[in-house]
Amino acid sequence: RLMGAGFVPHVFRNCFAQMGIRLFSPHSYEVVCRLPGISTLSEGKRLVASDFACSVLAATLSLPFNHAFSWAACTPELERMSYARRGMAMVQWLIGTYREQGVRLLARDVGLRINYTAFLFTGYRFVERTLVDLSHDA
Repeated sequence: RLMGAGFVPHVFRNCFAQMGIRLFSPHSYEVVCRLPGISTLSEGKRLVASDFACSVLAATLSLPFNHAFSWAACTPELERMSYARRGMAMVQWLIGTYREQGVRLLARDVGLRINYTAFLFTGYRFVERTLVDLSHDA
C-alpha cells in the first residue's frame, strides 16, 4: 500500500526535518555570524554552523511527527479510522506519553532526534555545497 496510517506524519516529518537547511539556514546566516567567536571561522565553517543551528531547530520541530509516524506504523487499528480520528489518536498518544513519562523522556527524545537529524542534514548540506562548488570550478 502506498498510504498507510502513518503516511501523513511521515510526510510532515520529512518536510519539517528539511526546513533547517532549506528554509531557515539561508535567513539565519547573518544572525549566526554575529555570535561571539564565529567571526574567526572561515566562510565555509560559518555556513556549517548556520546549517547546524537551523537543523537543531528543525529536528526539534519534526520530533512529534517522527513519533506519530513510528507509533502509527505499529498501530494497525488506525487503519479503520478516518484521517481526522487518526490525527486525534496520534495527538492523544503523544500528550499521554509525555504526560505519563515526564520531561526527562521528552529531553531524551529531543536529544536523540537532534543527534541524528541535525548532524545528518548538516552533513548532507556540506556535501551538497562542496559538490556545487566543485562543479563551478570544473
